[in-house]
Amino acid sequence: MSLFGASSDERNPIAAAFGFPGAYWWEDDYQTRSAAKKGPHRYASFDASREDPLSAASEADLLAASAGGARVAGDLGIASGRANEGYVRGEVARANATEKRGSWFAGVASPFGRKARDGGAAASSDAARSSAASSRAAAPAVPAVPPLGPADFKPRRHLGRGRFGEVLLTTHVASGGTFAMKVLHKKLLYNSKLRERARNERMINGQLGAHPFVVKMRYAFVTPKCLCLVLELAPCGELFQLITNHDSGSFTGKTFGRKFPEQAARFYVAESLLALEFLHGNDVLYRDLKPENVLINADGHVTISDFGLSKPGVHDPLKGARSMCGTPEYLAPEILRGTHEHGLAADWWTTGCLLYELLGGQPPWYTSPSKDRDRKKLFERITTAPLKMPRGVKPRLSKDGEHLLRGLLHKDNAVRLGTDLGAAALKTHKFFAMVDFDALLAKQVEPPFSPRTLVSGDDVGADEAVAWDDIQPEASATVHKMDIPDHRFNEIFAKFEYRSKA
Repeated sequence: MSLFGASSDERNPIAAAFGFPGAYWWEDDYQTRSAAKKGPHRYASFDASREDPLSAASEADLLAASAGGARVAGDLGIASGRANEGYVRGEVARANATEKRGSWFAGVASPFGRKARDGGAAASSDAARSSAASSRAAAPAVPAVPPLGPADFKPRRHLGRGRFGEVLLTTHVASGGTFAMKVLHKKLLYNSKLRERARNERMINGQLGAHPFVVKMRYAFVTPKCLCLVLELAPCGELFQLITNHDSGSFTGKTFGRKFPEQAARFYVAESLLALEFLHGNDVLYRDLKPENVLINADGHVTISDFGLSKPGVHDPLKGARSMCGTPEYLAPEILRGTHEHGLAADWWTTGCLLYELLGGQPPWYTSPSKDRDRKKLFERITTAPLKMPRGVKPRLSKDGEHLLRGLLHKDNAVRLGTDLGAAALKTHKFFAMVDFDALLAKQVEPPFSPRTLVSGDDVGADEAVAWDDIQPEASATVHKMDIPDHRFNEIFAKFEYRSKA
């Protein structure tokens, strides 16, 4: 059962995903961004979506309808008190206006089916008023909890920077716990699509259950200038660092550099596979599997992180998303063609790219870096050039490894390995015959190397003098004019705060 329901169209409005009043995603058409813009790593993720906005008349009607609504009581958009009637009218109006756009957004199941849109709105409104009256009489007093804010966290030093924000080592003042805090700068979230990405990341992190290979969010909060996600710390860095650094680990007593032995690559891909299986089981399309997003914990096992490009509500292997986004070298052919429609099978393509890079030291169809990387040439190779097996694998790549790569990197997503049976098709492949996935899930399989701690909360001497006022976009960042006023932005992210129960 999906946590998010189903969404059949990437262009659907994200209506009330956390219960925000008036949180619609049709504010403006998404402006295509330059794919050649560089990020913090060699392969930076990008998003070149082109969405069709609703008509101006529809938007005006919706905004007028939502004006009678009020703030909702919970993260799932449940209205309470006197606001119920106005909220119901707003919900029905939004359902009517979005009927031609496809199904309701997956973040919240709409309480209004076709009957409500065909004339049952009055009955729903009466029921809502009755429910509101009962709740006013019976609701117990709930002690107020102060909202989270900058005073609750002490930023200590930078761990990395991205296109829209940065990651800092931080300490939670009350508990003394050390975490990684992902900061998204509000002024860089200048259009509706970027804000949608931020909300999707918060929603996915907050609603997914615990999994040993998926990063866990502990807190989320908003400051006047930033959106902050506080995540569990992976102290041994990225898998990317293992590929590029010759002295970062050892395998059977020997150092390894840009190319992993097949048995080591098998371990990391198998754990990433279990993480994707979990995400797909919750109807989440990940879309950004790459060595930079596979983190290494202190025990040597992996943690999948960064859901900024993930798409909730996708359950079909071939459809459900249409944005052209991801890491260029890892983009699936179907994302580059025609309508860009793709589904869960795109994640099996990136799994093949990850395995290929671990074995060969660089992604398949890689183009040599230049001042302006030749993206057109890269995309032509991905869609048309035949697959060449990675060279220099020692010992030589097995037949099972070659067969798995060809299955995962098949340009026709309809016949790609994993399209029909999902993760089960990969887990039963001969390449993974020696892997006990149950033991792997329980972390009973020893990792292929002893990780070296790169980030430690105990290393106070490495801390920087970081104040909240110092957390600003880089000087080189391009700051566009915000397409909505500040109060509208604050309204959209009014329910962004999160506290983990465990």
